[in-house]
Amino acid sequence: MVGMTLALIVMAAVISCFVFLSRNLARLQIQQKFESQGRRALLIFSQDVRMATAISTPTTESVSLSVVTPTGTTNVVYNYDFTSGTLTRTPGFSGVGTSPAMLINLTSFSFTYYDVFGHPYPLLTNYLIGIKQVSMSFNARSSATWNLTQPPFNYQVNSARVILRNKPLLP
Repeated sequence: MVGMTLALIVMAAVISCFVFLSRNLARLQIQQKFESQGRRALLIFSQDVRMATAISTPTTESVSLSVVTPTGTTNVVYNYDFTSGTLTRTPGFSGVGTSPAMLINLTSFSFTYYDVFGHPYPLLTNYLIGIKQVSMSFNARSSATWNLTQPPFNYQVNSARVILRNKPLLP
């Protein structure tokens, strides 16, 4: 009887530890997925912005960049779709069409535009020729919960301002 009681106590501790570790592992996997996805999107976006010679149709949800490539200049469009919570890049990475979503499970997203001195632009169309820096910010939320005991994971990113190095200040 005493041996069984001790065995039950040890088993309860082992099971409790197993549940705790598996929940944390699942949370770490989701966090790693979000961070990897966010880093990749920021890297690609930063490279495109730095190589851009012009910017057109800037909004808080999308931007079109004229990017210099080895074969010439390509128009690259980043677009946030709030209904699906995704950020896409067109053309895709194979050079044609829309790429698979760069960011998924987004709850909010915005581009912010700045002049050469770092002042943000409130009215984008009036200041198109003066835009010299761009930043991106977004929030993502995991849809998974673990046994309804932990809330979904939230991931928030505010990028640094990326300078359009190849864009002249005046047309």
